[in-house]
Amino acid sequence: MVLSAGLLLWQARQDSWRLSERASENLLHGVMGFMEQHFRIFALELDQFVERAREPEIVALSPQAKAYALASFAKSMDFVANVLVLDALGNAMLSSHPDVSTSTSLADRDYFRTQRDNPDAGLL
Repeated sequence: MVLSAGLLLWQARQDSWRLSERASENLLHGVMGFMEQHFRIFALELDQFVERAREPEIVALSPQAKAYALASFAKSMDFVANVLVLDALGNAMLSSHPDVSTSTSLADRDYFRTQRDNPDAGLL
């Protein structure tokens, strides 16, 4: 009788463990899908912003007006706190957040070196 109860408890534990694993996997897949969707949207909007930034009337704007346009773009994106525009050497030229210094250099970062060495790397 005690052996039967122990076996029943063991099977109940195994069933609970399998259900927990399945729930965790479902949650993980949901979060991954959510993140993939937001990265795709962000990449599309970033490409669109870059194309617009190359237009002559945008290039002619003052640095303050460019920072305002960049801030408007950053505010339109979920989960984006700041957007930096870097030059070819990795130095920040423009920030969407007024409290972030543009004297920052990101040349030593892996993501910058990857983009510098492989311009077709895409969004990292």
